Amino acid sequence: MGRVSSRYSSLVSALIFTSLLGVAAESAAYADDRDTGLRARLWVGAAGRYVLKDNEDFDSPPAGTVQLQVEGSSLALGGGVEYKFIKWIGVEGSIAWTRAPVSFHSSMDPGVTQHDHFHVIPLYLGVNVHVVNTRRVDLWFGPQLSYEIHPNNLSFDVNGAGKFDYTSSNPFSYIGFSVGADIHVDPRWSVNLGFRYQDADGDPDGHLTYDPTFVTVGATAKL
Repeated sequence: MGRVSSRYSSLVSALIFTSLLGVAAESAAYADDRDTGLRARLWVGAAGRYVLKDNEDFDSPPAGTVQLQVEGSSLALGGGVEYKFIKWIGVEGSIAWTRAPVSFHSSMDPGVTQHDHFHVIPLYLGVNVHVVNTRRVDLWFGPQLSYEIHPNNLSFDVNGAGKFDYTSSNPFSYIGFSVGADIHVDPRWSVNLGFRYQDADGDPDGHLTYDPTFVTVGATAKL
């Protein structure tokens, strides 16, 4: 009877040990699947010039001395995908859109401020360093490059001088960064918070210094 009980106990112990190994392996597989791979993000928020304020007047005959400046906030939309090679490192590509409010001043028409909207479509490429990565939250920061698409130019009426036309360009920007967090709702879905800054102007002469900054909230899906 003692021998049977001993065999039974050994069998039960083996089954428990095997079950624990299976649970551990499943948990590890789940963790690997959660912490690496592809994820997609969509977000909405505000964009503006929140970091630098270095606008300068410039001469533009016959409009006199003029100034262009981005003022206030505007609606921001965007989205992208990130591929995490390992738990701590990912590469993200994304696209954004905003319609920045621009004010115009001219010495030929002092005291008069005109307004127009400047469309900005940044294409971002960044490396995300995930400094915190738990079941509750995934927090990262990292450097960011961008190609800034400006699809429209600006035109303003100047009293006694006709029109002042501003021609934009589409620059590459090598100085920027992003900070983000995914707050996990379940293994697939998360609430996303983001902050993206780029050192970028509307033209090579820096007549419209924008330095677009996006503050957003959205959703992340693990694919």
